[in-house]
Amino acid sequence: MKDIIESAQKKGICQEFLDEMKKAKTIKPFVRMFFDHDDWSGEHDFPELDLARKYRAKAINYGIFVDIEEDIDFLNVGEIALLGKSKGKILSFGHDVTKVIVRHDSEIQIKAVGNSIVYVNLIDNAKVDAIAEDNAQIFIYNYGPNTHYKLSGRATEVKKTWG
Repeated sequence: MKDIIESAQKKGICQEFLDEMKKAKTIKPFVRMFFDHDDWSGEHDFPELDLARKYRAKAINYGIFVDIEEDIDFLNVGEIALLGKSKGKILSFGHDVTKVIVRHDSEIQIKAVGNSIVYVNLIDNAKVDAIAEDNAQIFIYNYGPNTHYKLSGRATEVKKTWG
């Protein structure tokens, strides 16, 4: 996993997080940092797609899906990322809060019902079809300009830029 650390260092990760990465013995802390600091990861295209592909078999256990060609169905997942060319469907219900990162050429269909809330970072050429019913809400943080989305109900877009 030395290559992950080297890539992060080249992209300007802060010393505190670099030191954390150097202590990691498994992929899990790297994934945790990816989700916790998704603003930095998104802005710096980290991990780059080739690196994500290299570690996809390990990262999938922690919610990062890379180049998954068949539709995956998720229920109240907590947090996931679809990278490369992946496809999936999410159903969020009850009082669930879900965080989704959709990058590259990935596509996701999201349905939120009840009182659930879904936050989506939409990046690169990714696509999302979002339906929010009842009191549910979906917030699409759109880092366009090449993203695609279709929103229904209480699903809203928030235009974002890096920095």
